[in-house]
Amino acid sequence: MPPLETFLQQQLLPWGSRIIIALIIFVVGRWLTHILCRLLIQLLGQLKLEPILVNFSQSIVRGLMLLLVIIATLNQLGINTTSLIALIGAAGLAIGLALQDALKNLASGVVLIITRPFAIGNYIEVANIGGTVKRMEIFNTILHTTDNRVVLIPNGKVLGSTITNYSELPQRRIDLTVNIRYDDDLQRAKDLLLKRLQNSPKLLQQPAPVVLVDTLGEQSMQLIIRAWTATSDYTTARSVLLENIKLDLDQAGLKLPRPQLDVHLAPVPTKHFDR
Repeated sequence: MPPLETFLQQQLLPWGSRIIIALIIFVVGRWLTHILCRLLIQLLGQLKLEPILVNFSQSIVRGLMLLLVIIATLNQLGINTTSLIALIGAAGLAIGLALQDALKNLASGVVLIITRPFAIGNYIEVANIGGTVKRMEIFNTILHTTDNRVVLIPNGKVLGSTITNYSELPQRRIDLTVNIRYDDDLQRAKDLLLKRLQNSPKLLQQPAPVVLVDTLGEQSMQLIIRAWTATSDYTTARSVLLENIKLDLDQAGLKLPRPQLDVHLAPVPTKHFDR
């Protein structure tokens, strides 16, 4: 058999068929990856998950499937992928150790997106920082504070802290304390405060507002005011209520007590000295 024919039968044809099959595996694998990712997006969309979680899940699945397609393609070409898999595993471990804080924030971000302790637009307090949630990213939660600062809080810190959501419920209760002098008429003061609560347009009448005696102190009586308002009106309603209470008490002649200290001077005995 001529050398050229031998080369074609023993070398070129087997390698050619391997290359063709490897190309078919790669093309079909990429096509299947695209189809499965689209099906995953549709499935997660029906579950009404957050878009950021859908995109993140799609990226992970696409990367893993493409990695499997590449390994299968290399195997078809006769390349030993055992060492490659071990190398990828070692590299992944090293990267994981180097980026453990980032991976912690990544995992925490996924948990926050799934559990939904707050939503975009909610006013929350977390890690002693209060602000409106503007964005939830994989690694950070972005808040806008009331003085127009942008604060990025790592998701790991958010998940590990106590989260207070002021926007979750439609109503909030205003709690105030007012001190009344013992010389003033207690019932008159309660009626005056209750009338103000009933005539404040931003306060709800159901549940009904109340005025209660809380403490009988050394110099004054302390009254508790409890009234409900819409969550969106809380700050304005509280401020207006405080101002009107002060004006009502002044107009009625009921002065708010001030700290008072009585000092008694004892006479100093006169000493006589013998000369």
